[in-house]
Amino acid sequence: MSQGPNTISTLGAFIYTCKAAVAATLAISLCTLFTLPWAVWAVVSALIVIQPSLHPSLRASVVRVVANLIAAFVGSALHAIVGVQLIDLVLGIMAVGMICHHTKLDDGLRAGYAAVAIVTLAMPDNTVGGAVNRVVAVILGCMCALLVNVVFDKLSTKNPRKADEFSSGTHEE
Repeated sequence: MSQGPNTISTLGAFIYTCKAAVAATLAISLCTLFTLPWAVWAVVSALIVIQPSLHPSLRASVVRVVANLIAAFVGSALHAIVGVQLIDLVLGIMAVGMICHHTKLDDGLRAGYAAVAIVTLAMPDNTVGGAVNRVVAVILGCMCALLVNVVFDKLSTKNPRKADEFSSGTHEE
C-alpha cells in the first residue's frame, strides 16, 4: 500500500532525530568517560554538524567539521592574543567568515560562527586553558557527528532497495 508524502518526511525526521540523539549521547559519554570539561560544547558541536539526510553528504559533514575547527582555533588564538571577549567574538566571526569564503567552506559558516561563540564567550573558566578545553570539546563533538553520519549512511546502504525507496519517495508498506 502506497504511503503519502507525510510518511516519508516523518521517517526522515525520525532518522535525523535518532542521529542527533546518538551523536549527542556519544559526545557526552566520551566527555564523561575521559573526564573532559565542557561536555555541553561537545554536544552542541555534534548537533550543529549532524546531517539530516538519509544518505548524508560526506563533503557537507567534512565542510562543517573543518569550518568548526578553523573557528575554534581562530577563537582560541584571538582569546590568547586580545583577551577581550566581545572583540574576540567579533574579530573571530569576521575572520572565520573570510577564511571560510576563501577556502570554499561557505556551507560551514553557521557551524564556524557557533564555534567562535563557544570558544570566546564568557565562561567561568575564561583562561587560555579553558579556551583550549572548549576547542577539544568542539573537536570531539564534530568527530562524533561525523562518525554517526558515516555509520547511519553505511547502515542505510545495507538495504539499498529500501534506502532508494525512502530517498525517492516511492516506499510502499
